[in-house]
Amino acid sequence: MNQDDDKNTLNRADDFLQLFKKGAEFTQDLLKENERLRYRIIRLEETLKEQVPSGDDRESAEAARLLKKIEELEQEKEEILGRIRRVEE
Repeated sequence: MNQDDDKNTLNRADDFLQLFKKGAEFTQDLLKENERLRYRIIRLEETLKEQVPSGDDRESAEAARLLKKIEELEQEKEEILGRIRRVEE
């Protein structure tokens, strides 16, 4: 019985470590995606600053739509990171 208990404990520990590693990898992926999105925001902001005010509402609307989408994705990422933290705890 003692060996079975030891094996069960080791299996549970291995399962936990695997879950933790997957959570850490997922977190790293999210951080990389966040960095990519932040860089994209900077490029979009620079593009908007460089544009001469020409009254081209279509481009302005598209830029605003993209910025809103980026904000939504960042919020979603933060929610996912929060869930990961709760799972890890």
